[in-house]
Amino acid sequence: MIKILLLNLPHQKRITRRYMCTYESPTSLFPPAELLSIGGILKQKKELQIKLIDCIATQKNETESLLEINKFKPQYIVTLIGFETFENDISFLNKLKSKFPNIKIIGFGHYPTIFSHEILKKSTIDFIVQGEPEYELADFFDSISTNSNILPEGLLSLNSENEKTPSQVKRLKTSQLNFKPNISLLTSKNYFEPLMPQPLGIIQSARGCPYQCNFCVKSYGTKLTYKSESQILEEIIDWQENYGAKSIRFIDDTFTISESRVIKLCNLIKKENIKIPWTCLSRLDTLTERMALAMKEAGCKRIYFGIESGSQRILDLYEKGYNIKEAHQVINFCAKLGIETVGFFMTGLPDETEKDFEETLKFLRDSKLTFAGVGELTIYPGTALFGIYENDLEFSLFPYINKFKDPSVRITFNDRKQRFEKEFYNLKKITQLSLKIMKQPKSSYNFGKNILSSKQKGFYSIIPSISN
Repeated sequence: MIKILLLNLPHQKRITRRYMCTYESPTSLFPPAELLSIGGILKQKKELQIKLIDCIATQKNETESLLEINKFKPQYIVTLIGFETFENDISFLNKLKSKFPNIKIIGFGHYPTIFSHEILKKSTIDFIVQGEPEYELADFFDSISTNSNILPEGLLSLNSENEKTPSQVKRLKTSQLNFKPNISLLTSKNYFEPLMPQPLGIIQSARGCPYQCNFCVKSYGTKLTYKSESQILEEIIDWQENYGAKSIRFIDDTFTISESRVIKLCNLIKKENIKIPWTCLSRLDTLTERMALAMKEAGCKRIYFGIESGSQRILDLYEKGYNIKEAHQVINFCAKLGIETVGFFMTGLPDETEKDFEETLKFLRDSKLTFAGVGELTIYPGTALFGIYENDLEFSLFPYINKFKDPSVRITFNDRKQRFEKEFYNLKKITQLSLKIMKQPKSSYNFGKNILSSKQKGFYSIIPSISN
């Protein structure tokens, strides 16, 4: 029997932490989607014993995590490596290897995909999966069971010679996502999304994003891979009946790409009388009023939009591919239907002028968004924008640094962040938010508790974490 531990790594403080689809911030916590999917595909193999430890959800520090690992005594640990927590993640894995040298560590994620050999050389990770991990790991553990020494094509060790660039990394071998997450591995009910019933379940109904936003990390490429509507319905029921989920988040990059598919799914949810509130991420140019009505009737509570800027010039620079003038119409019909809307915005691009930012502030004044948050633009390797600004950036993996060389860029961001929050969160908005908080006491408790533990300061500094 081969013991495999799926590990969501601990870290010392609560910060925004993103992997591929799993998301965590000081005021929200998603189940580890990638690890659950791996657990789902490995579940079929009788020769494997699988355990998941989510050190974040169970609030284990490094010492407690190592003790828990020692109790299970796995031969293999599979873990995902984050972006802003990269240095912390690698540091913990080095400590783990020092304490348990016989455990083989397998890492995956965006940075492991594009910096495979550098990470293998400078860390104690034994194997790296490039790209999507599920089938590669299934093949790997098949080879272990049959005593084969041949690694799957997408799995690398320090002695591998088959490293590929991200564009060469293979995607899923099928056109349909035909595996489901193994939610029986979860031991925590602490997952939640702000001001939604807890605990939270997550569903990835499709992978990939065909849009060309040049700042976006495309963890699953541009080709869409779907789950069937019946499979999605089965997963909703599984989250409700076998986990006790009280709300669902669809974690697709863009849930509303196909109107016919969304409406078909919503009609199926209504037909089967499934009652659970849910949220999703959309693009302003993909959501129609007909689709929004079907979503509302099927339980959609909130839609997140990556608006990014109120300036068309900046949107064109980001290659967003839509006209900002259309945004108010979409937000307005959502408001009319009673669907909450959250706008994600970014600032911090050196080419963004004061005039551009003023256009964002004007958009906020004119919009009917329920919530809005602004984040600092971080340009990651592997994106088209990184190639444009590479000479202006200071980037390294060891030690981990990713920032603009010019310190005035950060100063400008901090100033604009404060102005953004004061513009949007006026007395009326604060009153509306307070009423929403009172209606969701359990979620609000986690909201407040995690704000305090994140050591953020000031009312306006915590509001954007609803959306970021």
